[in-house]
Amino acid sequence: MKGDAGEGRTYVDLLGHYDRERILHQPRFKDVDSIRVPDFVVTSAQNPDKFIEIVDAKAWSLTRQRDAQGKPLNYEDFFSYLLERPDPRSVLNMHEMQRVVEKYASSPRLEIKGKVVLYLPEDIIRYTPQVPRQIQNWSGTDIAHGKVVEVRSMGVWNDELWDDVRTRLER
Repeated sequence: MKGDAGEGRTYVDLLGHYDRERILHQPRFKDVDSIRVPDFVVTSAQNPDKFIEIVDAKAWSLTRQRDAQGKPLNYEDFFSYLLERPDPRSVLNMHEMQRVVEKYASSPRLEIKGKVVLYLPEDIIRYTPQVPRQIQNWSGTDIAHGKVVEVRSMGVWNDELWDDVRTRLER
């Protein structure tokens, strides 16, 4: 459900950049090498079969440090941990991030100047700038098949995503 909340917030941000008709939610498309189902794609204005952005909301893949009993740290302790400028691999599953970028960047439907865009909660963007920096450094590399990789904020904090989940459960 937290992933759904992240997708909702990502969609709201995408609407600030593109017309609703060009944003497709969870399109399933088959390329020669693979079936892909990203969270969103933004279609080209000139060719609706081509994408200018393939978008993935990464709310679900956040990993919080664990305490001695193996339980995730509470939000305040996690936030304090972020302020220590941890290695990106201890905040996110960077192997999974690379896999996602490689999978979407390799799609022949992504235009030459197209981007793979990953959305993260604001606290990760603001307090661990090393995370988006490392991901964006994949731009132009073999991981990104020469494409641009961009990281954007969902515009909400991690705890606000949990508030979205609680609101949904209460309905």
